[in-house]
Amino acid sequence: MIHHPAQPLALAGFVLVASWTLAAQTPESRPIDPKVRQAMEVIALKESIDVAKAKEAAGQLREALAAYDAAVEKFGTHFAANGGTADAPIIQLYQELIADADALAAKVETPEFEAKIAARDLLSPDEQALLGASSGSKWSRSDGAIVVEGLEVDRKIQGVVSWLPKKDVGWHDIVLDLEFTIVSGELDLFLRYWPDKRYYAIKFNEASGFEPGKRHRMTIRIRGSAITLAPLGEPSKSDKFAIMTSRIGGIGFGPTAGSKVTISKLTVKVLR
Repeated sequence: MIHHPAQPLALAGFVLVASWTLAAQTPESRPIDPKVRQAMEVIALKESIDVAKAKEAAGQLREALAAYDAAVEKFGTHFAANGGTADAPIIQLYQELIADADALAAKVETPEFEAKIAARDLLSPDEQALLGASSGSKWSRSDGAIVVEGLEVDRKIQGVVSWLPKKDVGWHDIVLDLEFTIVSGELDLFLRYWPDKRYYAIKFNEASGFEPGKRHRMTIRIRGSAITLAPLGEPSKSDKFAIMTSRIGGIGFGPTAGSKVTISKLTVKVLR
C-alpha cells in the first residue's frame, strides 16, 4: 500500500483501516524551511502588486491606486507580524511597490484633479466626530477657532489633539490649509497620524522661525511619499516620508506641557 502524506485521508471507512496499517509510516510534521516560507510570502505579496499593475496597464488609474493601497496594507500586516520589519527580498519588493504607487499618484493627483476636490472645514462642528484628545492635552472652542493645550500629567507623555478618520476610510494624500497662533510654548504637527503607527512630525517653535503671538498660515501637500510645506509668502520646503512611515492616517497636534495654541483655520482636501 502506498501512502501519500500530503493528501489527507478523507474517507471515513478507509481511515479506520489506515489507523493501524499506516500509523507507523506517517512522518512527523516538520516546520517549513525558512527559505521556502520566505519564497511563499514573496509570491503572495507580489500577487497583490500584480493586481494593481494590471489595473494600471488597463488604464484604470484610480482603481490601480486603490489596489496599490491594498497591497501596502498587506505588506503592513506582514511587517507587524514580524516586529515591524521583514527579510531583504520583501523590503526590496515593498520599496518597488512604493515607487510605483508614488509615480501613479503623481500622474493622477494633478492640480486639475485637486481643484475638483471640495475642502472640508475641520473646525466645523460637523467634523467634531473626528476630533479627540489624548491624556496630556485638551481642546476647546473660542470664536470659531480650536484652542489646544498641553497639560502636565504624572507620566512624561505628550498629549495629542487629533482628527482621526476611521481606518477603513483613512486619508492617504491630502492638501491641508492651516493657520495657527502659538500663544505660549510650541507645537508639533503629526501627519498620517495613527497613535500606534509611525507618523511624520513637524515642530513649530521660535527656534524654527514660528514666533509666539503671530499668526502663521501655510499649505501642506502630501502625495505619495512627498510632502511640501508652503508658508504664506515664503519659499516652500519639501521632504520625503521614510519608507516605513504610515501611508495612511489623520492629523494630530501635539502641544508640549504648558503650551497653548489657537488654530484659526484647518481645512483638508482628501485626494484619496
